[in-house]
Amino acid sequence: MKILGNRVYLNLPDIQESKFSISEELKQQLKEKEIQKFDRLTVYAVGEGAIGSSALTDEKTSVKAGDEVYVDPTAMRRGVILKIDGKEKISVSFFDIMHIW
Repeated sequence: MKILGNRVYLNLPDIQESKFSISEELKQQLKEKEIQKFDRLTVYAVGEGAIGSSALTDEKTSVKAGDEVYVDPTAMRRGVILKIDGKEKISVSFFDIMHIW
């Protein structure tokens, strides 16, 4: 697999689906709990152009597979979800990564 441009593929956390009938209020509470898992996503793969530079230093900044990152929440809404090896990944721009843990 070869990712082009500045795209970064991130592993999406497994979200448990309920097979029971639950209230809308409980659904919302569970959804909010699951969304907290999106604060720290693991990088699955990185495109060749996913390298930036720091404004404070002349160092290059790159992300690599296995890094844990925080992504701009609005970018997550625009991200493209795809399946690789049976698992869901989300594709975002390198420039939407705000923090590397």
